[in-house]
Amino acid sequence: EFAEAYVLTHFTITSNNDSIGRNPDVWQILGSNDGVTWTIIYAYDQNDTGAPGNRLYAGNSVWTVGDQVIRWNGGGVDFPTPPPYKWFRLNADSAAGWPGTGGQLSLAEVEFFGTSGGAAFAITEISTASDNTITLTWDAFAGRIYGVYYSLDLVDFAFDINDNVTDAVDEVPGDGDKITFSFPNPTVTTEAPFGAPALYLRVVDLTP
Repeated sequence: EFAEAYVLTHFTITSNNDSIGRNPDVWQILGSNDGVTWTIIYAYDQNDTGAPGNRLYAGNSVWTVGDQVIRWNGGGVDFPTPPPYKWFRLNADSAAGWPGTGGQLSLAEVEFFGTSGGAAFAITEISTASDNTITLTWDAFAGRIYGVYYSLDLVDFAFDINDNVTDAVDEVPGDGDKITFSFPNPTVTTEAPFGAPALYLRVVDLTP
C-alpha cells in the first residue's frame, strides 16, 4: 500500500536466474484503492497446455533466459492508462514449464513506476465561444465518472454543471487519454449577458 494513489505509467518484471520453466505464462497486474476490490490493469494469458512439466522449458512465457528484464508501458502502448491506485500487485496462475495452471512459480523482481494521482485530473485546455459556450479538456481515464463544478469565489465549488461526464460523451475521442466537454456558461443571464466577472472551474473524479 502506498501513502497516496499513483497512476501506473510502466512496470518491469525480471525472470528468475535459474529455471525458466518457473516463470509464469498466465499472470496479471492489478490495482486497488481499498485492498479488497482489484481491477486488472494488464493481463498475459498464453497457457501452454502441452508443457512437459520441466523447470527448464520456457514454453509460452515472455522470458527466455534468466535475469531477463522486460518492460511494459502504459498510455495505450501495452495497456491503457489506468486510474490512480494505492495498491498494486502481480497475480500469477501458471508456470511456463507445467501444463494447465499451477506449477513451480518463480520471478526475481517486479517494479512499478508511476505519477501521483493528484495531478491526473488537471484541466489542460479551456476555451470560450461567441455563443457563451465553454469547452474544457482534461486528462482522464476510461470507465471513470467525472463531475464539473464552478465557483464564483474560488472557495465554494458547490455549483454543479454536470456530475455524470464519462468518456462516452468525449467530443474528441481520438485524442488519447483525455475528455473534451462543452457546456453553456452557467452565469450568463438576461441581466448579465456576458456572465460573471470571474468564473472558476473544477473537475472531480466521482467514480464509486
